[in-house]
Amino acid sequence: MRRSKRPSYSLALTQGDPCGIGPEIIVKALPALLADPACRLILIGDAEVFREAGRRFASKRTQRLLCELPQIMGTRLLPCADFRVGILPVASLASPWQRPGRPGPAEGRAMRAAIETGVRLCQSGASDALVTAPITKQALLKGGSPYPGHTELLAALTGAPHPVMMLLNDRLRVLLATTHVPLAEVPRHLNSSAILRLLQTAHRSLMQDFGIHKPRFLVAGLNPHAGEGGALGQEEKKIIIPALNQARKQGIRAEGPFPADSLFARALCEQAAAVVCMYHDQGLIPLKLLDFENTVNVTLGLPIVRTSVGHGSAPDIAWQGRASEQSLLRAAELALQIAKRRKGARIVGSSQ
Repeated sequence: MRRSKRPSYSLALTQGDPCGIGPEIIVKALPALLADPACRLILIGDAEVFREAGRRFASKRTQRLLCELPQIMGTRLLPCADFRVGILPVASLASPWQRPGRPGPAEGRAMRAAIETGVRLCQSGASDALVTAPITKQALLKGGSPYPGHTELLAALTGAPHPVMMLLNDRLRVLLATTHVPLAEVPRHLNSSAILRLLQTAHRSLMQDFGIHKPRFLVAGLNPHAGEGGALGQEEKKIIIPALNQARKQGIRAEGPFPADSLFARALCEQAAAVVCMYHDQGLIPLKLLDFENTVNVTLGLPIVRTSVGHGSAPDIAWQGRASEQSLLRAAELALQIAKRRKGARIVGSSQ
């Protein structure tokens, strides 16, 4: 009997918060993900959590796929192993489905271990991309992590000096100059150097990973009316405009700052490559209003490919069978697109 061709690409998927919706959306997404014969899946987390999610939210056929990879399976052996989907266990937890929405330190440690393992798989070549299910930041910190979220932890693990958070759907791309910062502290976290680095990273990434030639960025002001010439705030004049001037000198098409209340309509009409926002909700409210379910998160500026869902761990509906896997599917689709583009660029580069 002729054996099937080994999958060309591997995706590592982390479980996220075991007390959240991560396990549910992963098992729900498996049939669609495995419809691509070129893709292999490595599920990282607690094997029993995945199996329980399968029993509750998946078909019998999907449940049969949820098998553990041998403990001896190291990162060097994974690329040549013959499987389509397997669980790589990194934790053993005490029935987190019985405590929906209430993760503790053990779950926090499991979240971090899954992320660390996923990064190692990508660094070793055992996986082409990392797709992360949502975590709970408070539990991550309770578990001993010095990093409050994915972006900061991924930067530390990969040595990336200035990663950039971008969220996107089919209508809009949004870049964040500050991420999970209290609103009262946003102004002191803004500086011209950081905004310039964001634009440099985004410019490079959109060309290399998204195939956008000379991307054009529309930049929001921080204050109402973009500061009204200084009458409503000085951040535009002192921080944002100097960064944009420097970016333009480097050949980056960065325009603004524009009043945020009209900027997004302009970005949609003019099909800008991305909108740069000064704080979290300034960018994510309009983005998710346009298309919540298909919004995904991608970290720019990493040496590995990492995408994630555009939502949180949803403690209010955890382990109830109500969560949609759509954002996870879009995140996996984007991860594969970027991985294929990078792999294609390496092949072209090696032949020249």
